[in-house]
Amino acid sequence: MRKYTIFTEQEFDEFNKFADKLQRKDLYFENDEFVRMSSTLKMMLENLKEYQNQRLKINKSSRESKKTAKTGTIQMRQHSPAHQIPIAPKDAEQPKNIHAKEIDRIIQNITHNPSRYKTNVINTSHEDYVNGHSHGLFTNIIQKSFTKSYLKQHPCACGKPSVERCHGSIVDGEDRPSLIRKALARVWPDTSKQIMTLDIVLAFLEEHKNTKFTFKCHDCHQKENEK
Repeated sequence: MRKYTIFTEQEFDEFNKFADKLQRKDLYFENDEFVRMSSTLKMMLENLKEYQNQRLKINKSSRESKKTAKTGTIQMRQHSPAHQIPIAPKDAEQPKNIHAKEIDRIIQNITHNPSRYKTNVINTSHEDYVNGHSHGLFTNIIQKSFTKSYLKQHPCACGKPSVERCHGSIVDGEDRPSLIRKALARVWPDTSKQIMTLDIVLAFLEEHKNTKFTFKCHDCHQKENEK
C-alpha cells in the first residue's frame, strides 16, 4: 500500500508562524516582496490544510464502506443456508461496466497529474454547478479520457467502429448531468464548505463504473437519441 506524507497540526502552526515572521518590520533583510510572499504563503497553507482534510475524510469514508461491506458479507454467510450463495451489500458489488479497469486507470492518471483541476468551488448550488459545467468541463473530460485509440478496441454492437462516447438514459439516472449530481451529493453535500474540482471530477468518473456507459458508431448513437 502506498504511503503518503501527512502534515500535522503542529507543522501547520509552525509554517504559519514562519509566514507571520516574514511580515515583521524589523527583518535584517528589509524587502516588501517578503511581505507579499507571506500573504501568498498563508493562503497556500490554508488551501493545503483544507484539501488534506478533505482527502483524509474521503479516504476514511472509503475504508469504512469497505469494512461495512466485508462485515455484511460475513454476517450473511453465517445466517444463510449452506446451499445459498450470499448476496453482498450493494457497496460491495463488483462494477458492472466493462470499462471499469480503464476508468480506474484514468482516475489514477488524473490523481497523479491534477494541475488542471486545482480550482476551488464554494457556495454554489449543485444545480448551478451542473448547468455551468456539464457541457464544458465534464464533456471534455470524457472526450479526452477515452481516446480514439481506446474506442478502436471496442467497436459498436452493430460491428462498425465506435466514434461516440455514450452515457445511459435520463430515466435510469445514468446521463451525464445525473452522474455529476450523484458525484456532488457524495463528495460535496455541504456547499458552504470549499472543495477542489479534482474531488468532483474523480467522483464523477467513479460513478460511471456502475452504469451502461459505452461506445457506439454515429448511426446507432443517433437512433438511441431519437427514442
